[in-house]
Amino acid sequence: MLFEKVKKLTEKRDGRPGTMSLYLQDASQKQLRKWSLSLLAKRNPENLLEIGLGTGASLQAMLKQWPASHAIAIDHASQPVTMAARSNADAIKQGRCIVMEGEACHLPFPDDTFDLIIAFDSISSWRDLNNSVQDIYSELVKGGCFAIINADDKGPGFDESSLRPLLYDAGFSRVKAYRHEADPWLLLVAEKER
Repeated sequence: MLFEKVKKLTEKRDGRPGTMSLYLQDASQKQLRKWSLSLLAKRNPENLLEIGLGTGASLQAMLKQWPASHAIAIDHASQPVTMAARSNADAIKQGRCIVMEGEACHLPFPDDTFDLIIAFDSISSWRDLNNSVQDIYSELVKGGCFAIINADDKGPGFDESSLRPLLYDAGFSRVKAYRHEADPWLLLVAEKER
């Protein structure tokens, strides 16, 4: 009973319990972040978009990995936006990063803007996955890619067998799956034709 009460408190996205939840989530995903970004390391995006922020640790890791990149990061909740802006304050001051509220299904950017769009363990919280994926496809430059990183099996609709056809239906020409050898981690990389 106590566990359930604490779990409910930490699942909130705003306020103090939500902050604790985001820090716990980011700490538990440190190795997932390292693994997935190592698989994306050869890509050298000029402009990248992260959808779903947590505390901003993934954004910080990407900016470190790709020091010449510029990033925009969005989340639908204000608490992660505030936390990510705080943890990436130097990059924001340097003009390398913008952190803002926004939703995957209503991206406010021109088509053909990003080389890389990353959803780090966030797609299960998106309101409209189909429209989001179509919007993401439009936002990518030719040859750009959309990386979906999942920490575990999110269940029907969010597993590889559900996501692969959704990505092809949106127009992606190639989808490659990577699975961690010991953990239930999944990285799907969908590429827009050149």
